[in-house]
Amino acid sequence: MFPELNRIRLSVRYSPGGVNAFTCRNEVRGYYLLASPEKAKLGMICTAFGLGGKALLLEVTRRSKKRDEEACRLAEAISPQLIAWCCDEYGLTVDPTAEIKFAAEGRFHA
Repeated sequence: MFPELNRIRLSVRYSPGGVNAFTCRNEVRGYYLLASPEKAKLGMICTAFGLGGKALLLEVTRRSKKRDEEACRLAEAISPQLIAWCCDEYGLTVDPTAEIKFAAEGRFHA
């Protein structure tokens, strides 16, 4: 479906909540796992705006280091489902044996 896309960027992000400007829906404050398909070629990365998915990991009232770490642990457990969704939605294939680890910044699964 999207032959130019060849990898999925996974990241854990904190959102302060409120109205999402892209979807115009109200979102809860908390940590989200985001999966964004992208194209990597010749050292450059291109991300298509509006593609990908996200899942709420942890609803919180405020951000903290302890909650950051908890969200990353939850992301490791939930990421296979979001990867599978992206593969089905965008016709991608990924290495099922690739290790997935999260820290506060994004990680790749190719």
